[in-house]
Amino acid sequence: MIENHLAMDARAVFEAGLAAVNAEHAVSQHLRATEDVVPSPRKGVRVLALGKAASAMTRGAASVLGPGLQGGLCVSVEGAPPPPPGVALVTAAHPLPDLRSLDAAARARAVVRSCLPGDELLVLLSGGTSSLMEMPAPGLTLDDLMEMHGLLLRSGAPIGEMNAVRAALSRVKGGRLLLELPAGVACRVLVVSDVPGNALEVVGSGPFHPTPAPASRAIDVLRGIGLLDDAPRAVVEALSARRAEDAAYIEALRGRARDVSHVVVADCSVMAQAAATRARALGYDATLLSSRVDGEARDVGALLARLAREVRREVEASATRRRCIVASGESTVRVSGDGRGGRCQEAALAFATRAEGTSGALLLCAASDGIDGPTPAAGALADGRTATRARTLGLDAREMLLRHDAYDFFEPLGDLVVTGPTQTNTNELYVLLVEGGDATS
Repeated sequence: MIENHLAMDARAVFEAGLAAVNAEHAVSQHLRATEDVVPSPRKGVRVLALGKAASAMTRGAASVLGPGLQGGLCVSVEGAPPPPPGVALVTAAHPLPDLRSLDAAARARAVVRSCLPGDELLVLLSGGTSSLMEMPAPGLTLDDLMEMHGLLLRSGAPIGEMNAVRAALSRVKGGRLLLELPAGVACRVLVVSDVPGNALEVVGSGPFHPTPAPASRAIDVLRGIGLLDDAPRAVVEALSARRAEDAAYIEALRGRARDVSHVVVADCSVMAQAAATRARALGYDATLLSSRVDGEARDVGALLARLAREVRREVEASATRRRCIVASGESTVRVSGDGRGGRCQEAALAFATRAEGTSGALLLCAASDGIDGPTPAAGALADGRTATRARTLGLDAREMLLRHDAYDFFEPLGDLVVTGPTQTNTNELYVLLVEGGDATS
């Protein structure tokens, strides 16, 4: 286990980033600052909360709206804490939909349809919605969608491309829930964004936001990532049928656009900026490298290793002895091995292989939702001695990177970052600490 001041500082920086995107606080702060959302006694607000941060976002809304919050539904992951009284909770699977996802979608659509003219529907949207709520397009089954979701997850495609396909195959995504909203109902969507750049049609596959040319775009995506031939036959047929409806669908949503507004209340840039601020308070010269990190996780880790060596040389030659580089975003993993891990752990493992022998440098990579891939870890820590330490345990960092087996690499080292579910979701945070002098990491 890495136990030194760099590891302690990296964890403190990560925790500061998480605190800044606390979903409950973000929602309550926004509502308090927006006086017109506080209902009069004659006006009710119904809530529809969707995603990994759904329960926390609902608590934030209830703390401001009080009795004006007149029930609703919260759709979240298994183990989510209960929402406030009066709001029902349903849980479903992630990252692949299951039968519970179908039930969640049916109940969500029922909430939307049951709104009355003069009501306000407050939608609280966060990442994870794409699998938690699902209703297959005509001609498709849940098995078709599960197979397609699995292919997309293993492909290493960016989230924008994956969700373009998901939206085109659903009756509750890509703005289709907005089409279910009765006339005269105001709809406000508050978003905790896990998408770099905050593309609103991508977060949760945009249940209340249109996707431009949805079926045409989905076909282009599948062709571009080489999955058009591998996709289930029913999926290709459904997309082909829906492509003829694209123009009418877009026109219908354009007519409903005045009934809905979207506001991002927390995102990865807020998280990264708060992390950099905390690093400065700890005495580091902190730089925000990017809040739109993308690409293969192993390439991100290798880049940060090269950066660590370069910054190490700089601090040795300057008066600035402590540097922090912060970045956030969403990397990808094109799975080809049989190992366990997630994007953040893979980036840390790639860093460990490339930074071996670099003293005074440490990287923390962690997912803000506390769940990095299908593992109980949020991410991992790595430094210039990680690969060397691993060899004493019979672990080969490069070989395990090839197998995408980052979890089984870091777990025996004791260098996993484990937070449990955080009730927020603004994607990945990378914290690189470098210092000169005789410091070792």
